Amino acid sequence: KAKGDGWLLSVTLVSAESLQGSDDTGLSDPYVVFTCNGKTRTSSVKLRTLNPEWKEVFEFDATEDPPSTMDVE
Repeated sequence: KAKGDGWLLSVTLVSAESLQGSDDTGLSDPYVVFTCNGKTRTSSVKLRTLNPEWKEVFEFDATEDPPSTMDVE
């Protein structure tokens, strides 16, 4: 979407499947970190699951020059 002199980047985090367990019970407390042009947004934490569902939307200001980049952890 155009927004002022730049663009608005919308990212929808829906779900994940078959994540690797990381605690003694074989489960995890997954979350996702998005970083776009140095701005970070973090999802909610889903407790004790390997198949989390978030259905969350994140918005970032994005520019064309230099190109916007996004990291997902």
